Order: sequence, then C-alpha cells, then structure tokens
Amino acid sequence: MGKRANRGVLFNSFRQALCRLGNRCIHHRQFSKIELETLYQKLTRSLFHGVFAHLSDELSDVFMALSGRRECLLTQWSLRDPIWQNHLWSTRKGQEIGTAYEMLLGLSPVIIDNKFCLRPLKNRSRKYGSYYTDSDLVNEIVASVLRPLVDKIPPNRRANDSFSITICDPACGAGVFLSVAAAFLADQISENCQKDRSEVLQQVVQQCIYGVDIDPIAVALCILSLHQLSGVSPSELAQNIRCGNALLGVFDLPETIPSEAFVAVRGEEKRVTIPCDGGAKGVLHAKNISLEHRQFLSNMWCSAFLWPAKDDSNVSVPTTKQWNLAQQSSHAVPVKMRKNIEQLAVHHKLFDWKSAFPKVFAAGKRFSVVLGNPPYLFLSGKGSPIKKLWDQGKTSEAQSLAREIKLASFLYAQTSVGCKDVYKWFVLLGTKIGDNLGLVIPSGWLSLPRYSDVNQLLVSCGLHTIWNFGFGAFPGVTLPTCAIKTERGYSGKIALLDCTSNPQKPSSSYQIFPQNGIFRVFHHPLAKDVFSQAECVLGDHIAITEGAHHIKWNRQVVQGLAAKVFVDSEMRRFVAPRWTVTQVFPSDLPKNHALHQGERILLRKTGDALVSTMVSSEDVIWANQNVYVIKAKPTISIEVVQGLLASSLYTFLYQGSPFGQKGRTLAQLRLKGVRTLPFPDLKKLYEVQDRMITLVQKLNQGFLQEDWNTLNKIVNQLFGLTHKQTLEMQIWSKGIGSGHV
Repeated sequence: MGKRANRGVLFNSFRQALCRLGNRCIHHRQFSKIELETLYQKLTRSLFHGVFAHLSDELSDVFMALSGRRECLLTQWSLRDPIWQNHLWSTRKGQEIGTAYEMLLGLSPVIIDNKFCLRPLKNRSRKYGSYYTDSDLVNEIVASVLRPLVDKIPPNRRANDSFSITICDPACGAGVFLSVAAAFLADQISENCQKDRSEVLQQVVQQCIYGVDIDPIAVALCILSLHQLSGVSPSELAQNIRCGNALLGVFDLPETIPSEAFVAVRGEEKRVTIPCDGGAKGVLHAKNISLEHRQFLSNMWCSAFLWPAKDDSNVSVPTTKQWNLAQQSSHAVPVKMRKNIEQLAVHHKLFDWKSAFPKVFAAGKRFSVVLGNPPYLFLSGKGSPIKKLWDQGKTSEAQSLAREIKLASFLYAQTSVGCKDVYKWFVLLGTKIGDNLGLVIPSGWLSLPRYSDVNQLLVSCGLHTIWNFGFGAFPGVTLPTCAIKTERGYSGKIALLDCTSNPQKPSSSYQIFPQNGIFRVFHHPLAKDVFSQAECVLGDHIAITEGAHHIKWNRQVVQGLAAKVFVDSEMRRFVAPRWTVTQVFPSDLPKNHALHQGERILLRKTGDALVSTMVSSEDVIWANQNVYVIKAKPTISIEVVQGLLASSLYTFLYQGSPFGQKGRTLAQLRLKGVRTLPFPDLKKLYEVQDRMITLVQKLNQGFLQEDWNTLNKIVNQLFGLTHKQTLEMQIWSKGIGSGHV
C-alpha cells in the first residue's frame, strides 16, 4: 500500500472516531457555529490523548504537559472503550499519524439530522496557515542546505565536529523536516566514523535537532516521530521540541517598553502613552541572569503589547518604570501584575528562544540551519482574519489577535512593510536565530512590490538557490510556492530552478543577479527582453482605476438609489457587456464619475489573461470591483490602447512578467502589472495608428479571426518580434514549455 493510501486509511479512521465522539456529546442540543468549532477542537485533543495513551504512557504525560489542559473529554470515558482500540494507530509511524492529523485541519464540523459530521471546508488549511509538506519534497532541500556544512568540516574531524551542527524548525508541525534532517546528518556522520548508524542517529537527535510549534498535538506528534526514528525517550525529546508561539518573544531584551505597546486596538478605549521613565538598565546584558528571570522579563515586555485596555483586575499595564524594577528582580513587580503577566504568557503561548535553548545561544551563537515550511497567513486587507472575527461578532478574539499582530509587527518591523503575512515574519525570525535558511514559502516575494522587504532581506542574508514550484507543490492549493536556501556571507549569482512541472526534478535552471539589493523574476525570457527595451510604459498614456466596491445585485430599486451597472460576468473581448439597474448607496460609489462615462475601456480583473472591450455612454454606467476602467490620455487614441490590450502579445507580456499568474485558478490582474506593461515607440505607433483604429472599430462591430490576426501582426512588429520569437510566444501561451529568468 502506498503512502497516500496509508494516509487515507488512517485519516478516515480518525474522522470516524471523531464523529462517534461527537455524537456522544451533542445530545440533540443546539450548537452555534462557534460552540461547534470549540467542541471539535476539544474532541481532537481528546482523540489524540487517547492515541498517545495507547502508544506510550510517557508520551501521554508529555502531551498533557504540553497542552496544559486536564479537562479532556477522556475523563468521561474509559480508555478501555472500544473507540480507542484501533490497531491502525499503534502500528503507524508518527509521520503518518501527523499527516492524518494535518488532513483533519481541512475538515469543519456540522450537525446534520442530529448527527455530528465532518465535511471538507474550502481554504480551512489557509485559515490556519498550515499545509502538509511531503517528505519527497523535503529531501532535496535538506540535503542542499546541510551538505555544504558537513563538507566544510575536515574529514578527519567530521565524526566529532558534525555534532556541533544545530538544526531548528520554528514551525515544526509533525516533524517532517526534522526527521529528514536527522536521518541525513546521521548518514553523513556514520560514513566518517566507526560507530553504528543507530547510535549516531540517537546522538544527532539528542544534540542537533530542535523544534517549536504552537500546536501541542503537532509537538507531541513530532516527538513521537523522532522517538520512533531514534529511540530517544519522549521526555528527553521534550527538552528540545517545545510548544509555543515562535514569533512572540524578545530575542534581545530592550531597555525600555516603547510607546507602540500602548496603542489601542479597534474597540478599545484610547490608551494614554506612558513616557519612558529612567531607571536601572544594566541587568539586561548581564551574563549571570538566570533563565527563569530572563523568561519573565521577555514575557513582561511582550505583555505590555498584549494587555487589554480595560482589565477586570484593575491592574495597570507594565510601564518602563516597572520594567526597570523587574530587571533587578521579578519580585519587585506587584503580585497582581506578575500574575496577569503569567496568564497572558500562557494564553498567547509566549516563547523566549534564549531561555528555551540556552546551550544553542551561548556566547552569541545561533542555530546552524533553520528549516521548515512556516504558516502562510495573510493579515492585511479584506481577507484579514481580524476582520472576519469582527464580522462574526467575536469581539474578544478579534482584539486578542489584533494585539498579537501589534506585537509581531513591532518585533518584525523590517518585514511588516507593504503588507503583513505570517511567513514574512518567520523568514526574519529565521535570520535572527539561524545562520542558514532552508524554507518553503509562497513565491509572491519574487514579483510583488508589497513583498520587497522579504526580497531585500533574503538577498542581504546570502540567497543562494530558489526552487520555483508554481502550483505543483501542494495539490489543490491555489497558492504558488517556492523553496529558498541562504548561505550567510554569500553574495554571488542566485540559482533559480524551475520545478513547476515536477517539484522533485527541475526542468531548467537560470542564474540571476540582484540589482540594488533586490530582483524580480520574469516567467519567460522573451517577456524580460521586451520589458527591458521599452522606453515608456502603458501607465504613461492611460488613466486606470478599479470599479466600484459594495455594489449589491438587488433588483428592488429604492427611490434615489438606482444606478446603472455593467454585468461583468458577460464580458468578452471586443464584446460590450449589457448593463442593469441595481440598488447602490451613494456613499459606496467612488467620486470619479468622469471615468465611468464617455468612451472608455473595460478590462476584466479576474483571470490570468487580458480581456478588454470598449464601451461608450453619455450617462454614468458603473463598473464593479471585478473590472478595471481605462481612459486614454490625449497622447494616444483609445482604439490604439484597446488594440494593444486585446493583442496576444500583451497577454503574453503580462503573464510572462513578475506579476503574471499563468495557470492560477483564482488569478487576478494586478493594477501595477497593467500600468507597467511596455509601450511601443510613439514614432512607430503613429505610423500604424490609423490601421489599428480601423481594425479595432471593425472588431468592435463583429469579431473576425482574420482582422484579429492582422492586429496581432501589427502589434508584434511594433515591438520588433521576429517570426521565431512569435512562435516561441505562441507555444508558451498554449502551455507547452515554460521558463523563469
């Protein structure tokens, strides 16, 4: 039976067990959606407590210590209950159980006909930011990052000095990366010494492997995997595999509590900014500070950001004055404040790296390698989880998350520019705690300006290799991903491996060199050549804006609120969509009425191709948010702009540019990507302008393939494309072959 079949059998076994447990709990009660989610989380903890208890008493104790919860539902049922007697669980490896658990994250609880059921929920994994990483994908990344470190050690010293290599996964999940890394390092060491491989592997896991995860079940599964791999006891592994929020902790203790800590989040009363008082500051860098004291200081500093503005205990937020007192002794802090700090630390799972792993960070050292597949969770804009919590009426949860983001945004300010995304913070964290990186992350940073902070950070930290997976790494996930490898001190050309067809086997490779500390990746070399030769861009000759938001398709028109709106779903190239009358509140409409009347071009926002059409109206007819509205500036005719946008070359140039999303299921055109499309030489354009206007007018009256072919030929000649380049463009546009430069 293959790996996928094994995972499926175990996943179904867990799913059935959870449904049976759920049916014992509902008792024909009415559950709200929030209550049902809470019940599902508790059921999952109970299920895995039972699994761990049957696998090992020691592992069960470790899990209970990690979760910090003793109100498990298991207290209601005996572990001898038939529901726990499943031989599948006792014969499976930790990695398989971990994979099945991560698959459970893709389920959502519902009650149908008074029965507890679990059904797949679209983008649930995206909600938690977690995606399972197949071990086959991990092998190449781990080997590429670790092999150079081993090779740097002289052969005669490799058997001993290799144990000084430390490896950490700050979002370890079930331990896929750590297990592969431990096995690889053990193989490398055993080749250079007389010790048995099993003995070497045990020593590697004890001395070299570290991990952190916010989920106690995932941490326990990681411990189980490493225990089964090496034989090291779960209690010993728990010293190096920790539960906590890897992002929420101070790496270097500041001397003051900043004013940003006292900024109120939405729904809170306005806070008063506390001035930075003077006081003692010497203890922060003292070498003899105890681990417990350092952890308390880290928790206290973070709690200033997380402290609710209106605290029921009437304890004021920690200020720099108390912070200075706490540096001498934690007992100098008022008892109630100290208790609140401890509660906030537990609730938010604050994690102090230096007190958790003192041996690693002794004498200013760091981890040799930081590996992993950190969570991808976009925190800005309309899709923000905070906004969703507010919309669901979860005020306290929304405010709690907002405070965490406020803290993380301050700790990782360098990668909070443009937009906030959890993976960006993990990249910066990796550079703080490790010398070299090997991470699987979304590939938006290769092209999107709002991720320029990550682009610059990786280049400055010695970006060495990029594996571009496109959409192939995670089946069913509409998010392009890549893997990156950095080597501290490296400043040469960067290897870009195209793995879009097969994540394990690159189809081609390129060398790219950053300019001014940043680079952009084009999806086709011909597109890069055309962009580089253009002297101006489309945005110099047009005005473009997004359509109106908040338009509701309601046929019941209220007096004074009627508006004409184009039906964007009917948009076709050269075919103007019909309009309809719907209800729109005036406050929801943009003020630039002029762009929505007269001659203009509608450009469909959704999709990965440029689909445009010309419309003309004396009245204002609105386009909704799924459409861009374009007007030509006096320098050029609007028919010429339509001819360029409708050409095959312009779609190719957009898809081949850093903004392109060719093949993405939920692709959307990006405004900056349209504005920066190359524009032909004006002198050449004026020579063929009349022909283009005539062709576009004919195509607007009725599409003929012959006219469109002629238009494409003219546009290709404007940009100097040869016959060979035209064929190359046509082949790539049809999906035969690809490339990245």
